[in-house]
Amino acid sequence: MSHMAKKQDSSWTPSWLKHRALLAGEAILVVGVIQELVQRQMNHLGLPPHGKVLWIMACTLGVLGVLLLVVQTVIKRSLAKTHDVVQGIPLPMPFLLVHAALYVGLFYLYAFVWDLPVWPLSP
Repeated sequence: MSHMAKKQDSSWTPSWLKHRALLAGEAILVVGVIQELVQRQMNHLGLPPHGKVLWIMACTLGVLGVLLLVVQTVIKRSLAKTHDVVQGIPLPMPFLLVHAALYVGLFYLYAFVWDLPVWPLSP
């Protein structure tokens, strides 16, 4: 009787801190900002309610469709190269530091888009 060997992950990193999970979270947050900006644009359009609904649906499909294409093509191909470059940075856990910087940037992008005063942008 043969048993299939389980793929073992030698990393101590929990699954929610893996590169792909962090990248997916960043992409979702970017989509959230894009959706907000699309909704704001929709409010300025002189469309009837059904036109506005169709506009939002089309924009959602477009944004998510483009994001899916980017994730499936560009990111898959460059994931290994990026990982090698980041691992070459002479700091401990460099990929986590890069993702932390991206999340901080997204935090301030959200604060800017929603006009929320957060340090150091607060008056």
